[in-house]
Amino acid sequence: MTSTAAPAPTDPTPDTGPEDTVRAWAAGPADPARFPFGAVHDLARVTGRNHLPLGLLAALRTLRTGLPVGAGGAEADPDHLFLRAWLPMASDVGEGDYDSYVGAEVLAVLHGQHRDWSAGEVLDTTTVALLADLVAGECARLDDAAPDRDRSRRLRAVTAALAGWQQLAPWARNAPPGWLAAGGTGDAGEIGAVVHRAGGLTAAVARRTDPATAAAVRCSFLPTTTVHDELMFIRTIQLFECLYQQVERALDHAVDAVAAGRPAEAAAELSRAASRMQASPLLYRIVTTMPKDSFAVIRDATSGRSALQSRAFRRVEQLCGHPLLAGTEGGVRDRLVDLDEVWTAMKRTHWGIALKIIGRVQGTGGTAGADFLRERAERSLVPTAAVEVAA
Repeated sequence: MTSTAAPAPTDPTPDTGPEDTVRAWAAGPADPARFPFGAVHDLARVTGRNHLPLGLLAALRTLRTGLPVGAGGAEADPDHLFLRAWLPMASDVGEGDYDSYVGAEVLAVLHGQHRDWSAGEVLDTTTVALLADLVAGECARLDDAAPDRDRSRRLRAVTAALAGWQQLAPWARNAPPGWLAAGGTGDAGEIGAVVHRAGGLTAAVARRTDPATAAAVRCSFLPTTTVHDELMFIRTIQLFECLYQQVERALDHAVDAVAAGRPAEAAAELSRAASRMQASPLLYRIVTTMPKDSFAVIRDATSGRSALQSRAFRRVEQLCGHPLLAGTEGGVRDRLVDLDEVWTAMKRTHWGIALKIIGRVQGTGGTAGADFLRERAERSLVPTAAVEVAA
């Protein structure tokens, strides 16, 4: 991402269909369950979110600041909460941040809609649904054009990640059956066989994904450009966000366990966190398929938004310096060092990929770009002395 200012919204088309549809909804009963998400998303995928018509953008921003609240406790209604989470993402042109770009609040709503699930189950179920949507998108892309080498490589990478769900999302409730996920998806083999297997995986996930998760995943993709590769870019950021949140949860539990005098439990949590991070190469293999020219377009459209703004990412690095963890010895300390090793390897991989794709251009907010990532990659998660953690 560059430090170029985000483009101002423009009005490239006189078509006000979606705007009229949104205004008609607001003027009527304004039932959140009947909001015309599809009309907005269909247009955004044609124009890019940054180029939605000005009238539609104004209508969405009006709703964002004054969403009608009906009788009977609409604030607690899942559909109302979902719409309230979606509107900032849909209308963030020129004022968005990392969270609005990746639809973080839209996906976070799922925690409240699945109160009988653990947070880990929600995140893993979301992870598998995101992967399946990405695989389906790449299959559709092959339907539109001949499967050249780059497109075939992307499809193999995303299918391998979905097939490897047990590493990335072992608590998923919508995972494909083991017999379907088993087997390799390497570079060898006919692309037709890969497409067939990808279709089987995505169909199995679709049958097992609950409607709330399916809707959240569908509505959390609102591209800023018309570049196909932004589907991969947004989905992989969302997948890493789920991964970071799982590691953050494990660290929170480890801190609580140490405080309660249960070091074995804390060590087990840290071990699970390290195991999670060992799956990150599956996601980075997907990222390496990003063409330089495509990323340049996406970067210019997403100025000011960086994955380093992820709250979960920052929280992981803060929690590893928590006095109750950093000051321990024995098994807890050993497992913290294990987590440090895989986390540092992940950051070094990020740096290497950034160097390959964007070179040494200036990064977002005036940072040194890839050189900035390299400097961060050298920072250990395990401090030599305990430090205070931000609340």
